[in-house]
Order: sequence, then C-alpha cells, then structure tokens
Amino acid sequence: MGFPFSNTPQTLSYRTDLIDKFPQTWDEFFVLMDKIHDPANGLYAISFPGVKEQLSGLWMMVQWSLGGRWADADWNLTIDSPETREALKIARKWFTYADPAAPAWTLAEADAAFLQGNAAVCFSWPTLAIGPNGDNPEKSKVVNKWAIAPIPYAKNGVTVLSSWDIGIPKAAKHKDAAWEWIKFYTSKEKQLKNYIDYSILPARASVWEKPEVKNSKMYPHKAASDQGAVIWWRIPAGTMAETYVRDAVANYVTDQWNLEKSVKFMENGLTKLLNDYPPAPGVKNTGR
Repeated sequence: MGFPFSNTPQTLSYRTDLIDKFPQTWDEFFVLMDKIHDPANGLYAISFPGVKEQLSGLWMMVQWSLGGRWADADWNLTIDSPETREALKIARKWFTYADPAAPAWTLAEADAAFLQGNAAVCFSWPTLAIGPNGDNPEKSKVVNKWAIAPIPYAKNGVTVLSSWDIGIPKAAKHKDAAWEWIKFYTSKEKQLKNYIDYSILPARASVWEKPEVKNSKMYPHKAASDQGAVIWWRIPAGTMAETYVRDAVANYVTDQWNLEKSVKFMENGLTKLLNDYPPAPGVKNTGR
C-alpha cells in the first residue's frame, strides 16, 4: 500500500505550427502524418524511443486504446485478439515516419529530436524533458510552438499510467516521523510547488483545478486521465509479463518475427507466468 504523489498518463507532444487540431483516431493520425512527413527537409513526422524497454510501453498504450487487454477481470487471457494484432501493425508503421536511427533511441533522443524541431509529434513522457524545456530558448527551437494531447484511439482512450507512490516500510525505525514527511510531501501545497518547479503532475484532484495547473500546457494530461489511464499488472508476474510483451513487440517491428509468432509468444509467456505465479485468491485484474 502506498500514497500516490504523482500520476502521469502517457500522452504526446505535437507542433502547433504544423498541426491545428490533433486527430483523435489512429486512422486520422496516419492521414496527417502522410501530409507532414518531410525527411528531405529534415522533418520527420514522429519521434519516439525505439529501444524495446520503452517501445513496449508505447505498444501497451496503443493496444489498450484500441479496446484490447491482456486478460479479463478473472485473469483469462485475451492477448490473442484483433486489437493486439492491430496495435503491432501500428507500432511498426511508426518507423516509416521516424528518423532511421529511431530503433536505437531512448527517451532522451526522442525528446531532443522534438525540441530541436526535427519531429512534428513525439511519443514520450512530456513531463521529463519537453515540459520543462519546451519554451526555454536555450534548449528548444520550438518555443511557443508545441502542445500536449491525449493519444489517438479507436474504441477508447485508455493509456499507460505511470503511478508513483510512497509508503512506510514495516521495518522503519521512525514511523511517526515518516508519516509526518508523507503528509508534507503529498500536501496540496507541495504538490503544486512540484508541478510549477519540476513538471511533476499532481495526484490530488483539487490541485489540477488550481489556475497554475489548469491554465498550463501540461493540463491536457487531465483529459488523458479522464479517458482512462491504467498501469500494467500489479501482481508478482507483472514485471516478467512485460518482458514477454517487450520481446514480442521488438521482434515484430524489426521484422524478425511475423505477426502470428509475436502474438503466440506473448500468449504462451503470459500463460506460463499465470500458472507459475497465480494471482492471490480474490484478486481481480483491474488493469488491462
């Protein structure tokens, strides 16, 4: 158990001088990318981290936005689905609009490409670099030319949630002092200061309504949360499950595996994990 102090839904950044209104669906998104993509003049439609550790999280975002999920509420696997296949196709299509170096990019390179004006859209965590630096002329060439938007979708807008919590270990020697610190760190005043100074998104709903937050460029994260933002499995098998997803996505987008092999690899891996590390009795799958 823990107290949340920052909940960050995955969103995207886009160039407002190139895009008037960001599309809501993936079909509309790719129509727009076709119009914008201009590598001959140094402009790629998309930047994103292509390394598999980050790409897998982006793929989850797509699969969930299409209405897909890994398993139902009772842990019956649903990963072998049309939504999974479509999400894999979408992730691979991104590479046709990206810098050829994108497969080796981390978040740092993806954000830098956007800040230097070399990409029209960036799939990343805008709170890490684009939010703090986007309007700093010493670090950005897109000052006052960018905004944040929820991801496109087909069936719904469910996206990946980065949830940061804090708690008190059972072995802590000074639990009372720890509790006082948690109260301070999760207070409305501290959450607002963290937002203003460091672009750390608040976990308190009331802080989202503060003028400093509501009138800022980062506020569209609230719309992304309202559409639906969930985290991957929070069970013992969760981290290992992500590894199977990661390898399947990476091998598919690099043409090492075909579609069916990638889907079957995920299904077989998740089946094994749920058999080896079953969720505790009564625990439901509240994520995807």
